Amino acid sequence: MLHSFTMPRDLAAISPLAQSITALMTTGFDQDTRDAVDLALVEALSNAVKHGTEDSARLVGVELTLSDTEVILEIIDSSPPMPLFLLEDINPDALEVGDDLATVPESGRGLALIVMMMDEVTFHHTGNQTRLRLMRRR
Repeated sequence: MLHSFTMPRDLAAISPLAQSITALMTTGFDQDTRDAVDLALVEALSNAVKHGTEDSARLVGVELTLSDTEVILEIIDSSPPMPLFLLEDINPDALEVGDDLATVPESGRGLALIVMMMDEVTFHHTGNQTRLRLMRRR
C-alpha cells in the first residue's frame, strides 16, 4: 500500500510526519522495526531540510510503501545531489563517541545511522529531483 506525504522544509515538521508514518506501521511491524524506521526517517528528513538550498522546493515529499515483507520510504526533494561516495564510504566507527563527550561532533553521523537502521539505502538524482530510498525488511 502506497502513502504519499509532503512537509514544509522546516525542522519542526519532521517529528509530526515521522509519527504519522510510524503510526501506519502498527499492524505487522514490531517495535524494533518501527523504531529503526523512525530514526532513519528523522535523520533523512533532517538532512533534506538542512542541506536544501534557497533554490530548493519548499516542500519535501515522502512516499511510504508497506507490504507483507518490507517497508520502503522514499524521500523526494529538489536539493542538490549528495556525492555518492558518502553512502559508499560509511565508516562503522562514525558512531563511536569515546569517553570524552565534549569532543563528540554535533553532526556527521546521520548517514551512518540511516545505513545501520535500514536493510538497503540507495540514492538517485534525476533532473532536478533527488530520491533517497530506505528499505527495511520485517
